[in-house]
Amino acid sequence: MNRLERGFTLIEVIVVVAIISILSTVTYTMFTEAREKSRDKVRKNDLEQIELALRLYVEKTGSYIDCNGGLRFDGQTNYSYGRDVLSGGESCVDGQNIFDFINKTFGAVPHDPRGPNNDDYFYYFDNAHWCGSFGVESIIFAVNLESEDTNAPAVCEQLGASNNQGGYSFTSADFIGGTFNPSVPYVKNLSFTRRVP
Repeated sequence: MNRLERGFTLIEVIVVVAIISILSTVTYTMFTEAREKSRDKVRKNDLEQIELALRLYVEKTGSYIDCNGGLRFDGQTNYSYGRDVLSGGESCVDGQNIFDFINKTFGAVPHDPRGPNNDDYFYYFDNAHWCGSFGVESIIFAVNLESEDTNAPAVCEQLGASNNQGGYSFTSADFIGGTFNPSVPYVKNLSFTRRVP
């Protein structure tokens, strides 16, 4: 009876704590990976919606999108993001009209699931970046993924531009800010938006 009333030994307590710690670490790691994959799935779905919105916008206006200077989709309804990504003087003439159209049609301008105003995670479009012949195919980005590699080289190879990174280096830390350099984007091809020179 006295032996049973003694309780746990120090070794037994340490073993139990160690087991709980290991289980907690494994659970946390699995939960973190699941959240990253979930956010990447949202990013891909958001780009599908942005692509649809841009297609509808082009159909409505009857002309190609004029936006060399950059369009950052970050949940804001007022366009204020123009980035000089090439030699100089670029603009996004259609920027505010696109934001107004998306806000009216879809109820909100999308932003990355990590939240707006994050220089490492946002959506980006301009028609100064492409990866096909003669720059006739614009691309949109989810600027960084968390759980998988970029698909940009594969997309560009399908367009006949081998060894072309699709211009996504322009959305790296050197140009945009943030900490990722180069960025690890999920890319979609938009062959209908490019203004051919």
